[in-house]
Amino acid sequence: MAVTIYDIAKELSVSPSTVSRVLNNSSLISNDTSKKIHDTARRLGYQQRTIKRHQNRTILTIKLVLGPKNDHLLPIFYDFTDILKSIKKGLGNTRINLATEINDADLNLFDNKKSGNIDGVIFAFTKPDQDVYELLKTKQVPNITINRTLPNNDYIDCDNYAGISELISKIMEKRKEFKPCFLYLTPHNDISRERLKCVKQACYQFKVPFSNDDVIQIKSINYIDDSFFKELTFKGYNSLIAMNDVVALALKIRASHYGYHIPKDFSLTGFDESPVINLFPEKLDTISLPLYEIGNNISKWILQKIINKNQEPFQIKLAGEYKKGQTI
Repeated sequence: MAVTIYDIAKELSVSPSTVSRVLNNSSLISNDTSKKIHDTARRLGYQQRTIKRHQNRTILTIKLVLGPKNDHLLPIFYDFTDILKSIKKGLGNTRINLATEINDADLNLFDNKKSGNIDGVIFAFTKPDQDVYELLKTKQVPNITINRTLPNNDYIDCDNYAGISELISKIMEKRKEFKPCFLYLTPHNDISRERLKCVKQACYQFKVPFSNDDVIQIKSINYIDDSFFKELTFKGYNSLIAMNDVVALALKIRASHYGYHIPKDFSLTGFDESPVINLFPEKLDTISLPLYEIGNNISKWILQKIINKNQEPFQIKLAGEYKKGQTI
């Protein structure tokens, strides 16, 4: 006979509702009681049934984890409204409560008792430490990471390689001599590292010399000064591939201030089609990040992993679109 929550409750002299809350990852029960219930469930051989939730009668609690609070550039990287609108549209009558958290040293997804059960976690344009993923796996809480490629986790990412290759091909159409460097923003190591890898792959494909010596690390936008441009000129670079639009636009503004011209002196590309580029009359050559499609796929992930309890991996790369500007 299968072990039930009533058997566990009887063994520990607690209520069946308490057992149910713990086995469904509620944060309302103390850690000591939760540990005793999980230990007893394992000892008795309890097997939790996978029951699909009724889509139209469900209210889900989803933790939306954003970048660290000291990342003042994040709001101009991405427009979250497109994502939220497409999530809502994709879920139809399924209602969700989005509880926002900040990914910093104090991140603790289970310390707010008022939040109740957590049905899933979305890491939006940020990646937590590995121990956070391990904790979610232990508690069997579905999670997905946006704008990162993680082989062992669910993710929705832009096809960075296709986008970088498209940008490089456009530069090579304009310049007979092509000597690129990559502008790496160190506060955003994850995405900078991913796009640097794609630059190396694309340069190899196009038979363009490129090495780690052709990477310039930028600790902050203030790093881009007159000596920065003198170094670019001294090394003979004529094409600047920025890790995103914000870095590219900061470089474009400061280039003009120090007497350099884009694209005469340097071709310049960005990535993401960030909202901030619309403030400038001269458009930046960039790759759009398909935010609406990302939101639509988040809703598909919620339906698959949380509503239908389908445990198949959910890993998607979306194609961005080349946006022609005046900087190549």
